[in-house]
Amino acid sequence: MKPHSLSSIFFIIIYLTISIGAFAQYESEDDPNDPVNFTRHKGFHAGAYLGGCFPNNYSAANFDGYGFNDENKNNFQNSWMNQKINFQFGGGNGLPDQIALALGVDQGAIPKEWRFTESDMPTYMKYEYGLLLGVNTLYAFNKRSGVVLNLNFVKLNATGSFTMQVDKQLSSPATYDSILTFGIVGTEQRLLFQLGYQFLLTKHQKTNFFVEGGINVTSTQFLKNSIQINNLNIDLIAEYNQQAYPGSTAYVYQPSKAGLGYYAGLGLDLVVGKRVVGQIVYQPSYEKINIGYEPKLTLQHSVGLRLYYRL
Repeated sequence: MKPHSLSSIFFIIIYLTISIGAFAQYESEDDPNDPVNFTRHKGFHAGAYLGGCFPNNYSAANFDGYGFNDENKNNFQNSWMNQKINFQFGGGNGLPDQIALALGVDQGAIPKEWRFTESDMPTYMKYEYGLLLGVNTLYAFNKRSGVVLNLNFVKLNATGSFTMQVDKQLSSPATYDSILTFGIVGTEQRLLFQLGYQFLLTKHQKTNFFVEGGINVTSTQFLKNSIQINNLNIDLIAEYNQQAYPGSTAYVYQPSKAGLGYYAGLGLDLVVGKRVVGQIVYQPSYEKINIGYEPKLTLQHSVGLRLYYRL
């Protein structure tokens, strides 16, 4: 997610928070001493969550263009990028050299006027911020504590760059090598299941700080991986027909797995009315993005707004 989109999320959260406070004050003016309007109640609460996800970049390397052989990382020779650039789109097996066309060099030149080697592969991938949406529930045992069960969803883009070497012909007979940089993008989606305990730290009538914590199961699915060479877009995980292109690799493995971790939370609880509670919450979590190679628990961060309705 781009920075301006993330800013928009925060503005929405601030706006909703101000609205909640204004609504709460409006009810209190009707009957400021009525405990029915401003107190937590025992029972089941269901609601929605809107927030921002700040992912750890460790697992972004899954989208570096090497791809997978089952659950193992490919070497360069079998990598998705090498097979796509140097063979399927690069004039292998008698096919047109679409790479040369995209780069604006001679398609029929021997040797080729462009090169892509292992040193050109992406070396650093990073995630953009993501929008978290979810369904959150709370069963309150009493006015201060309860069990939470949440289901949140986020789609994340990982971005990076790679290079290609091009021979440029000048007006003189001399040539020089030009190194060009292009973009690579990957997309994954995560479903986060949280089961935990929530406790109010203070005993005020309307506004209280709270903490929470519990287990976190993150189900991750590898969705897309593509590169862009000028106006040529190449889907790295599209199937490469082995009969039509002998010696190639079929890219159909898109991992989807769950990993177990844990989370904590700190926030502000706002009783809006008889049945509505709002919460501003910050959550650090240790999550295992269990796809690709060498998955491990890493620290993630999120911040957002919940709205509960007591059923």
